Order: sequence, then C-alpha cells, then structure tokens
Amino acid sequence: SRLPTSASDFSQRFYITGHSRSAGNPDGWFPIAHTCGFSIELPKYTTLDVMVKKITWAMQNCGSVDADGGISSGTRVEDNTLSDDEIDSFFE
Repeated sequence: SRLPTSASDFSQRFYITGHSRSAGNPDGWFPIAHTCGFSIELPKYTTLDVMVKKITWAMQNCGSVDADGGISSGTRVEDNTLSDDEIDSFFE
C-alpha cells in the first residue's frame, strides 16, 4: 500500500515517544521505528546535529527490518563504536 498524499488522509496519528533505554548514552543509539504502530522512539540526543545525523543515517542504511528486533539481527541497534569523525564522513 502507499502512504496518503495529504495529512488529512491519514487514518491514524504518528507518535514520537522517548527512548528510555538510551538515557545513559543517547548519542550512542539510533531511533527505533515501529511501522505497524506508526511511531518512532527517539533518544534525547545532545544536539540537533547529532539527531539529524542519526536519523539520516538510519533512513539511508536500513536495508531490512524484522518483526520485533533491529535491522536483520533480531536485536536492538546500539552504536557505541563510531567517532564523530566517522559519523561526519557519512555526510561528505
């Protein structure tokens, strides 16, 4: 099916909720989308720049999604390995 062409054609609301598991290191997590529930869990990122980079990276690199886990592995996605320079390189 396709997304509606105008906001008034949506049958349910889109929800943005907090990402409670990321409280200790919000910049180390990607957002978690729930397509069947039309919602997204968004960590409380430390800057707008970090948020934009994490959301953009997730949109461009998510190849497949399973029913209850993360990207293809059945686990939630946490990224503690990328430096700021590595993340910046995605946008060059």
